[in-house]
Amino acid sequence: SRNNELPAFLTIFDGGLKVLYVTGNANHEQRFLRQALGASQEIQIEPRIVLPVSRNSWPRDLSKDFSDPSYDVIFLADIDARALYEKGVMEENLLAIRNAVSKGKGLIMTGGYHSFGPGLYGGTPLEDVLPVLMEESDRQDFDAPLRKDLHIERPIQLRPIGQHFLTTISAEGGTDIWKKLPPLNGANRFLKPKESAERLMVSDSGEPMLLSTTVGGRVIAFAGDSTWKWAMGGFAEEHKRFWRQIILWLAFRDSLTNTNVWVNLPQRRYQPRSLVQFTVGAKNTAGFVIEDATFEITMIQPDGKKIPLSGTAAEEGTQSVQVPRDAVSESGLYRIEVTAKRNGNSIGASSAEFIVFDQDKEKSIAAADPDQLFRLASQTSRWGGQQVEPDEFGILLDKILADPPVMKVEIPQKWRLGDTWIDGSFFLFLFLVAMGLEWGMRKKWGMV
Repeated sequence: SRNNELPAFLTIFDGGLKVLYVTGNANHEQRFLRQALGASQEIQIEPRIVLPVSRNSWPRDLSKDFSDPSYDVIFLADIDARALYEKGVMEENLLAIRNAVSKGKGLIMTGGYHSFGPGLYGGTPLEDVLPVLMEESDRQDFDAPLRKDLHIERPIQLRPIGQHFLTTISAEGGTDIWKKLPPLNGANRFLKPKESAERLMVSDSGEPMLLSTTVGGRVIAFAGDSTWKWAMGGFAEEHKRFWRQIILWLAFRDSLTNTNVWVNLPQRRYQPRSLVQFTVGAKNTAGFVIEDATFEITMIQPDGKKIPLSGTAAEEGTQSVQVPRDAVSESGLYRIEVTAKRNGNSIGASSAEFIVFDQDKEKSIAAADPDQLFRLASQTSRWGGQQVEPDEFGILLDKILADPPVMKVEIPQKWRLGDTWIDGSFFLFLFLVAMGLEWGMRKKWGMV
């Protein structure tokens, strides 16, 4: 019956991207980067963290993840090759990555103490696909002094080389925004970019910072690992756009003609003659609003009649639309269709649906259903449920007042370290002992 129906709406985002993010460093960069990519509805990021403290169990087998066809982009961030690869023992991981890239998957490796050559990727299967030449001697050992021939230790201001999809992160366009971004803390030193590599960004001293190549799939080598400073320095939107466009480009989603036309309905269920308002807009793949877009808006009523609607300019290039109350007086499913144009050319379309409820919810079943009431009472009998005739209702209330049910309330008790002076003192004592042992060992070994 109609009063037992409750329509629901499920929003499905077309063209979603899935990123496998493998990192060997739980630092600020990975946290801010995952937040930036996770904020994009069309990008799903799945992390795999392999920290150096687990070196005794290296290499770790992630070949099933790297071979999973559902991933569009593989992201390697400051993870030593030894965490994934050992020649003649565990070669499946890097072979799976190389095979995925050859079939069109995207790959990016970002900077870090153990990325590229310093991470011993020279001589591995990834040497064939990364846009930098690496030697097996380019080795940065753990707990060893930083090799200055492999790393740049100074603040680095990035500078784009010309206009490119990856470097256009300002709504105004151009490259002036890069002069305002906080400098990176440092970067890897790309000593030998391959001849096939395209240089997209350099440092303020001309060192290559962002390289790209295409070997079946697209590959990016980014020397930096501290873009989190942009977000912390007041440029969170530019930080998000930079990484979002990196993923889109790697997945071949950088076509400037691919637009995202959207309809934003604040709710999907209305009463008859309610005020229905919504906004429409269009963005390109870089996430910028197309401010000069025009929209053709039509509402289709439940009987199929089409009602043309018009919008008024709103903020950030969007349009606000209000539906006449008389146009939503009948119950049923309504559909809004929007077509966007720019300079007379169609750039995309979108649609959304909402429902107007019938106000008389019970008119299809006007009488009570005693059988249904009996079934409900039977299902709750162990907790006191029972069927009572209307003239016996007063007697039931008297019985409840005379003998109220016993209610047992459990109050959980929690204990935290430091709640009492005893465990707090014990923890302080252990901490002082540990610090004293550390100082004593460091003094014994001549480290102080």
